[in-house]
Amino acid sequence: LSLISSGFFFYLWAKKELKNSFPAFMGAVLYLFTPYHLVDLHFRVALGETVFFACLPLFFYCFAKFKEEKNLLWILITSINFSLLLFAHQAMTIFSLLIIAPYILFSGLTTKNKQQFFLSSIAILVLGFCYAAYSWYPHILYPPYTLAYQLTNSTVVFPSLQELLYSPWRYGFLFQGSKGELSYLIGYTQIFILLLCIFLLLTKKAKEVMKPLTLWMILAIFLIFMMTQSASFIWNSLPLLNTAQFASRLLLVLTFAIATIAAYLTIRFKKYPYVLSIFLVITIGYTLLNWGHRKVIPEITEEKIIQNLPYSTIQGEGFCCMGEPKWTLSTTRWKNEIPSQHLKIIQGKGQIKEFKRKSTQHTYIVHSEAGIKVEEFTWYFPGWEAYI
Repeated sequence: LSLISSGFFFYLWAKKELKNSFPAFMGAVLYLFTPYHLVDLHFRVALGETVFFACLPLFFYCFAKFKEEKNLLWILITSINFSLLLFAHQAMTIFSLLIIAPYILFSGLTTKNKQQFFLSSIAILVLGFCYAAYSWYPHILYPPYTLAYQLTNSTVVFPSLQELLYSPWRYGFLFQGSKGELSYLIGYTQIFILLLCIFLLLTKKAKEVMKPLTLWMILAIFLIFMMTQSASFIWNSLPLLNTAQFASRLLLVLTFAIATIAAYLTIRFKKYPYVLSIFLVITIGYTLLNWGHRKVIPEITEEKIIQNLPYSTIQGEGFCCMGEPKWTLSTTRWKNEIPSQHLKIIQGKGQIKEFKRKSTQHTYIVHSEAGIKVEEFTWYFPGWEAYI
């Protein structure tokens, strides 16, 4: 659903922005069949980012409607769609502002009532942040009580320039290695589009779409720069960015920028529909090997996953540092064994009956003839209190 809707929403936005259906279709195809989109969908299985692929063009479409209507209804609708970005992926929302903010600025400069437009645009973003506050505010409120500093103190991982330009598997046509390695390929036709756009801008042969092309090309170049080691000083100066872990996440935003560039270039080459059609076939064709999961490990059955679930945190599949209370032991941060019971008598004798257990309330009936000491297997966190 997210894959199909991402292409559909991009088409709606591009058609609204360019007032032309074929360039919108061209951009939507490039948005769908970009390597990172397929890697996210089939190999990383990154649910948040995959949904974000659909929410991002939906936000741009709603913003385009707001530019057209300029009324309170579309301010509210667009702000709700901005909150959907935050619900899908908070880090990607921050990264998407790298294209959203310049787009708003560019749109405002071509609007008659600039002051009202910019105030409304700010209201859209502020309301969106307010709607989704419960999803991002904990990241500000709770880090002092967790080991999140270990993540912010780490260094974000940068893909090499070679990884951005070429995938080393199956002559460059497979985006995942035999041991699960992932490709951070920008895309072959996508790179061609960027080079063609640079050529047209330098030679001034795209006068009809010069301004929007210049905007999106600058954004694309900046995003590529941010993914390289050369931009490490920016990442290091803003430690919070390191929680994103991988600079390659910017490929999602870059994908949107390149698809938009492709849509504008289609207007420039509208006299060559057959050439454009062949280009679309090539764009779709070279991704053929990545249209589905390569293989499912037969030993990992549904039952195996259910049995392993309680152990997942101690095996390194947990929340890393952001979900670990700082009171956990440095040697054994998570229990190596599943407790046989939730409450255990560790000193003295008595009987325990579990009365009620909800996500925020654990209630027991305990009987003993003398003083006893018990241990409840829940890591302490602010807000948890024990009553007898």
